[in-house]
Amino acid sequence: SYDSPNAITMTNDGNIVVTGRSYTTTGPFSSQDMATIKYSPAGAQLWVSTYDGPAHGNDAANAIASDASSNVYITGNPNVTTIKYNSSGSLQWTANYNGTISAFSIVPDNSGNVYVGASGSGNSYLIKYSQSVPFSIVNKQINPGDVSINTLKVYPNPVQDQLRIENENNKTLGMLTIYDVSGKMVYQKFVGNPQTVIDVKNFSAGLYYIRSDQFAAAIKFVKE
Repeated sequence: SYDSPNAITMTNDGNIVVTGRSYTTTGPFSSQDMATIKYSPAGAQLWVSTYDGPAHGNDAANAIASDASSNVYITGNPNVTTIKYNSSGSLQWTANYNGTISAFSIVPDNSGNVYVGASGSGNSYLIKYSQSVPFSIVNKQINPGDVSINTLKVYPNPVQDQLRIENENNKTLGMLTIYDVSGKMVYQKFVGNPQTVIDVKNFSAGLYYIRSDQFAAAIKFVKE
C-alpha cells in the first residue's frame, strides 16, 4: 500500500522511466522513499534507484523529465527535493528548496538548466537550477582562500590529506558530494552529524567542489 507511481516519461534512448514512492527496508532506515524505475520498450526492468532524504521520513517523487542525453530528473517532497540520475540510474546530484511547499513539475532546458514548479501557502514558485561545472554554484564563485558559505565550513584549504567539513549551526550535514573541475562526481556520502572528515589524500592534485544538499551553493577547495 506504500507503493505508488506518480509520473512517467520516455527517454531519448527509447526507454520508459516511472517515478513515485516505495517503502524501502534496505539500509539502516525503513521508510517511504522516492523510487525511480527504468524499463525497456519490452517492459524489462533496466534499473531501480531509490532516495531516502536526510530526515529518513516519507519521501515521494511527483514529477519526472528527461533530457537529450537520457538523464532523468525527478522532483518531489518534502522540501522540493530534486534529483538527477544519469541514463544508467547513477545519482548525479540532489538539491533541496527549504519550505512548506510541494513540487509538481520539472523541465530541463537545452542549456542544461533545470526548472521546478512548486506551490504552497497560496503562492506559486519557479525554481531554476544551473548545471554549470559543477551543479549548484549559484550566483557566486568561492575562491580557494574562502573557507565558508552560509554556515558550511571547509578546511584546511588548500588541503593535502584530511578535509574537514562542519555545519557551524550544529545541524546535519546531509548528503555531501565532491566534484572535480570537469563536473564528474568523485565522492558522495550521507553524513548525519554536523561535522565529518573526508580522506582526500588519493585525490589527484587540482580544483574540486564540495556541496551539501542542505545548502544552496558549492565551495571550492584545492587538493595539493
